[in-house]
Amino acid sequence: MTTDKLSIQALVQVCYQQGIRKVIFSPGSRNAPLVIAFSEHKGFDTLVIPDERVAAFHALGQGIATGIPTVICCTSGTAALNYGPAIAEAYYQQVPMLILTADRPVEWIDMGIGQSMRQEAVFANYVKKSFQFAQEAEHPDDLWYNERLANQAINETTSDSPGPVHINLPFRESLYGRAKQKPLRHPVLQISEASYALSEEDKVELKNLWSNSKKRLIIVGQGRLKLDESALINSLIKKGGVVVMTETTSNVRADKLIACIDRVLPLVEDEAKYQPDLVISMGGAIVSKRIKSFLKMSSPIHHIEIGVGTPKDTYQRLSHHYRMHPKTVLEELVQLEVKSTAFAQHWSQVNKRAKELHDQFLLETPYCDLKVFETLLKEIPKSATIHFASSTPIRYSQLYSEYQSNNVVECNRGVSGIDGSTSTALGYAGCSEHLNILITGDISFFYDSNAFWLRDRPVNLKVILVNNGGGNIFKYIPGPESTAQLNVFEADHQLNARPVAQLYGLSYSRVSAYEDLVSALPRFYNKEEEKISILEINTKSCSNAETLRSYFEFLGNNELG
Repeated sequence: MTTDKLSIQALVQVCYQQGIRKVIFSPGSRNAPLVIAFSEHKGFDTLVIPDERVAAFHALGQGIATGIPTVICCTSGTAALNYGPAIAEAYYQQVPMLILTADRPVEWIDMGIGQSMRQEAVFANYVKKSFQFAQEAEHPDDLWYNERLANQAINETTSDSPGPVHINLPFRESLYGRAKQKPLRHPVLQISEASYALSEEDKVELKNLWSNSKKRLIIVGQGRLKLDESALINSLIKKGGVVVMTETTSNVRADKLIACIDRVLPLVEDEAKYQPDLVISMGGAIVSKRIKSFLKMSSPIHHIEIGVGTPKDTYQRLSHHYRMHPKTVLEELVQLEVKSTAFAQHWSQVNKRAKELHDQFLLETPYCDLKVFETLLKEIPKSATIHFASSTPIRYSQLYSEYQSNNVVECNRGVSGIDGSTSTALGYAGCSEHLNILITGDISFFYDSNAFWLRDRPVNLKVILVNNGGGNIFKYIPGPESTAQLNVFEADHQLNARPVAQLYGLSYSRVSAYEDLVSALPRFYNKEEEKISILEINTKSCSNAETLRSYFEFLGNNELG
């Protein structure tokens, strides 16, 4: 037995046949037909998460881990709006997600009925497509129409560039009626992945751009390149004719990379020898504001972007967009004859010097956020997936290169909000066999503390909370400290995580000194727990912003020595 609403019966069957297995409900009444149908099917792994914002970020984490859309399902009204932040992040990070929002009958919208609002296409700016089922379908054409929309919506989540898709579902009462499952009336639509190849004209053009450029720079943003794509990048580096810059979130590991952009750029003089004439970009978001400013200032002659998403003219010099996966273009580039260049040598020298100065500064640095991140990353276990909260934690991570080749790094940098970092990490960990470590800041942690409000929490997640008493980034960036409203920008507080751990029954420990951190870390990383464990690192009394400012001044003042 299942719901008596035939289109919902069909929707659930289409989801299953299209490979969807994970569904997250948030409680309500209007979505009862969906709850009944998915639950009675028995083929889905279902979760109940009361907070819709948390539910959507949890689904985001699952989608990142599996590449398969998770269904999120809520009741009518403002419940749907709480999905918004995670949907926007999924859209810009290109993560598949299927959003099912139950709705009041269409004739009652704006008629003063409770829990009703304009839900159709409510996420239009942040989803690949929006659909609405024909209400209470009984005619064969209406049933066919809804079944076709279900197919189209699910295929859209993963076709071409993945992303979130929304189906709004208006229901008349009764909501709890049951009937026998009826078979699908039409075939499930399977769509093969789009195939892109360089035309002969494109190959000639690419060869000319590459050969006519003496100063070539490849920059790789957020993403999860395949092993063969990383190998192709490594091959290009070994030829010595190109500089490759990567971000922590790029998950590209190779020798002779510029893997810590933000610690290298302070040493770079404003000379032409460091400025590229050809930039090739791939991957998603770039965290480093320094490299964005540098490349805008450099005004390269050509900027080629490779990717299946919307072209991004980040450096205001975009001249070519190859709408395909990076492998296709990289395979072409490695075949081109390239000799070692002075440009690559200049960058290699500055990269080496930056590492020397970095180590020298950290050797004398007292206990503070900068020192804490060095210590945390040196001890990270192999094969662990590292989740950084957005803002300060991910920016500190950019200064270090102590990642193993099998350490995957994740961060919500699609929109770069701090609001769902913990929920996303929990969703990912539940789909992972490896240890997952979330390194988060205090504002992000407390803002998303509802993340732990679910019945079945994965135990392979460890949370490291660096608590400096507020958003310390606002003490570092120019502007906020010159106002009388710093307490507003920074959101200073006196909270600690112990009550949160007690509320949700989590393991908890706290350190406030460097020696205690060094002693606690091996045990924290390696001890197997039957519940999520939190290590809170208190740096409230430290001069975090001043130390970071001194760090960059030290790098800049020394230059190449």
